[in-house]
Amino acid sequence: MEMYLLKSAACLAFLLLFYKLLLERESFHVFKRYYLLTAVIVSGFIPLITFQTYIQSPIVPMEENWLMISEASSESTTNWIYLFLLSLYFSGVVLFGGKFLWNLSKIINRIRENKKFRTEKVSAVLLPEDLPPHTFWNYIFLNKQKFEKGQIPKEVFDHEKAHAVQKHTLDILFLELLQVFLWFNPLIYLLKKSVKLNHEFLADRAVLSRGINTASYQELLLSFSSGNLQSSLVNPINYSLIKKRFTVMKTRTSKTTSVLKGFLLLPLLAGLLYGFSSKEVLLLENNSEETKDLQEKATPKMLAEYNRLVKHYNSIPREKLRIKKDEINRIMYILSLMTPEQKEKAEKIKFDVPPPPPPLPTINKNENVPAPPPPPPAPPVTKDGNIPSPPPAPPVEKAGEMQAPPPPPPPSPVEAVQGWIEEGAEFFYNGKKISEEEALKIVKQNNGKNLRVQVEENESGKTVRLSENKR
Repeated sequence: MEMYLLKSAACLAFLLLFYKLLLERESFHVFKRYYLLTAVIVSGFIPLITFQTYIQSPIVPMEENWLMISEASSESTTNWIYLFLLSLYFSGVVLFGGKFLWNLSKIINRIRENKKFRTEKVSAVLLPEDLPPHTFWNYIFLNKQKFEKGQIPKEVFDHEKAHAVQKHTLDILFLELLQVFLWFNPLIYLLKKSVKLNHEFLADRAVLSRGINTASYQELLLSFSSGNLQSSLVNPINYSLIKKRFTVMKTRTSKTTSVLKGFLLLPLLAGLLYGFSSKEVLLLENNSEETKDLQEKATPKMLAEYNRLVKHYNSIPREKLRIKKDEINRIMYILSLMTPEQKEKAEKIKFDVPPPPPPLPTINKNENVPAPPPPPPAPPVTKDGNIPSPPPAPPVEKAGEMQAPPPPPPPSPVEAVQGWIEEGAEFFYNGKKISEEEALKIVKQNNGKNLRVQVEENESGKTVRLSENKR
């Protein structure tokens, strides 16, 4: 969640920077209005996009184990920092949500309690307070005394009427609700300020389109910002915003400039999509004969390693033979990659390949009864590539003789995963790479579902693949 918020904020920052540098002082205000409203939606959507890449996993001999994991009760430590931040977030939501509802209720009460009259698709609400003219939905709030004395210029009324007709309140309500849930993001406040300023550009253009003299209209705005309609309940108009409005009033953006700056959005969106979307690498199972035929052959370096290992073990007498697990897995892996021609020229195996280790224990959900064992391992490969006859049964020990101690019990599923973590193994779950902590958590908290574990040995180390066993 934290990464999503950071990516979303970064996208919004780039989009606002593009607006401030290239679009804010241009005269296509309608396009700018929809750009600003869409920017916050796009910045929230891009981090949710995931591009998936499928690759073929190599065909290697694997140790397969079937696990039946019962519900594990893992000890969880209380994350006090997380609880504090969560409490702080919801406190902010309550505070800003309450402020939004309070302001909304004040406006509704003003509409209900004061005199109104309908004119030209809008309703004027006459207030006893000395507030500057402002608009909410189709209601224009004016000071009653100044309105009755004719001290509200027609240009000011037309300006507020443009806000009502163009439904600027919808934009403000959307941003206010967004601010309730994203109150901690300072970019939301910058976005709201830019949207409100663009509303003023739109209203100014609506007034000037009626033939009003630009200079006289600017003088009127300047007089309003000088204190004629000041109120202790509102902030005075910022002179820097007035200067921007005066500058934009005189601006006329050509169609060529509009199209060019519009096209500049395409590389920006492409860069955001590439930089802040998610990427996944999924492994495809190599089960088909066609995939096996397309596999790459063993490299000369692999062949040299294979011949060295096989020659070494061939030279050891059978009664003294002790084969390392990682080396025999490496031998079998390279053997699986060899072409028939390579196998013909390679060193022949003259020792018996040991069977894989016993599978990990299984635990039933309701009873601690071991599940049936997996199928027996494949027989060893002889030097000719044939399956040898089974070895003779071991002699029966006579009564009274010392019995060999039983083999140690196999490790538990959690111990097996912890051992793989110590060996520096990489973990995958359903084809997706996961961290060591996630692998351990999946084994502990699998809710009794079957897990299929595949362990691979390759040049880079050990790879453990976890997947759901759908039987």
